[in-house]
Amino acid sequence: MTNRLAYATIHSMRPEYNQNDHPWQRIPLSVYETHMGGDQVGQLQALNACMQDQLNRYPVRTAAVLGIAGGNGLEHVDTTSISTLYGIDINASYLQEAVRRFPQLEGVFIPLCIDLAKEAHKVPHCDLLIADLVVEYLGYDAFCHVVQAAQPPYISVVIQMQEAGSFVSNSPLKTAFDCLESILHPLSEEGLGKLLVSLGYRTIHAEKIGLSNLKWFLRFDYRYESQHERLLNHHFS
Repeated sequence: MTNRLAYATIHSMRPEYNQNDHPWQRIPLSVYETHMGGDQVGQLQALNACMQDQLNRYPVRTAAVLGIAGGNGLEHVDTTSISTLYGIDINASYLQEAVRRFPQLEGVFIPLCIDLAKEAHKVPHCDLLIADLVVEYLGYDAFCHVVQAAQPPYISVVIQMQEAGSFVSNSPLKTAFDCLESILHPLSEEGLGKLLVSLGYRTIHAEKIGLSNLKWFLRFDYRYESQHERLLNHHFS
């Protein structure tokens, strides 16, 4: 895909409402990345390391990354194994910057501007669905629709947990994220697991990633099981 075609893809799938109507469209990428990568937060670096493993752990040819922003972690894409990577975000300017940053992924990286809460049906089928710090802003129901649209054999999810305080970590730029409060959904390890079990998935990897400010990431990977596999597992469990 040439850069011109990539930009056409971004704009042809742009959600049908005015720019900046959605909270994530009001936050410049530079503000997001400065906040997330700052010494007080350090989450950009943790997510990058996580993406490296997520993209290379399973035998997949196609992957979709939800909330890809400026493409943090895309340098870890092995194009000898992954032939297509869909980068999905509601903010078209984020996607344009991701395209600019990774010209080496031309023909592999396909940016899609989609409002996942309203347009889950536009998510393409893929072998691996990655959702890092995204489900919190979608809620269980919308994420369920995304999974049903993508029908991935593998799913890898990162959610944030904290002992107390605000979901958004303290930094000089924290107030720029106040607009996200209106779309933040409470999540739990149990709730996420229950949802994915109901869709036919089982947990194949679980990991706790420590952060600063009494916060931590929980990563869960899931694999889809056919009805026959589920019956066999139930029989031998």
